[in-house]
Amino acid sequence: MAAHHYGREQRRAKLIALAILVILVVIGGALVLLPDERLALGQQLGFVPGEDAEKLFDGDDPVELIVQVTEVPVQLTLPELRYEAVYIAERTGDQIILHDLNRSTEIELPLSNYDLVSTSFDRSAILFVDQTSGPEPKAVLVTVATGELEELPAGQTEPGIPGNWDEDIGGTTFDCDGVSPKASWIACISHGSAVSRFIFGSWELQVSPYGQSKVKKGLFRGGGADPIAGWSADEKWIYVQNEKGTYRVEVTR
Repeated sequence: MAAHHYGREQRRAKLIALAILVILVVIGGALVLLPDERLALGQQLGFVPGEDAEKLFDGDDPVELIVQVTEVPVQLTLPELRYEAVYIAERTGDQIILHDLNRSTEIELPLSNYDLVSTSFDRSAILFVDQTSGPEPKAVLVTVATGELEELPAGQTEPGIPGNWDEDIGGTTFDCDGVSPKASWIACISHGSAVSRFIFGSWELQVSPYGQSKVKKGLFRGGGADPIAGWSADEKWIYVQNEKGTYRVEVTR
């Protein structure tokens, strides 16, 4: 009787162990096949940074992060590039709304679409051009400091001030040379080492104090393609965008 009871308990223990193994295999397989879920789990468990990042828009929202790059001469070496996130441009269907990232305001452009974004040499103004919605191009110049709009005459795509008006600034990103506007920090999009790629996510946003490239701190682990990225003017935030969404990441020491 005791032997029969012991055998039944053994079979029950084996079934429980088998069920646990199956569950672990299913979960493990799902995490391997579903990289977004694996990354989310890693963030929730604190294995990788990013749990506290603020998601502003989903990946399929009709928005674009607009980043200005300023080239600053550096003595005895190559110029450095400073990246400032200026607007998130949102297409609503009948107009463009600019979410001003440094003045916390919204600017409504009298355009239904745009296909070219360019900037003045001194980075004081940004030009949005719609070249396809009508018989003639339409363009609107935005003064960055004030949000003031100037609608150019129909067909005119140069505002009469010096600038790279044919050079599109959309899709701006950096590798490990993302200097902040006041040159206090340098941001880097890292992919791990050459022999060890990330298990959670495919890239990581890291920052270093300016001039201390070996002192790196990971701020946000992301998935998908390398993001468009830029700093806020006060250097407190970094904005990143790719097909997974648009995020605001706080910069902490």
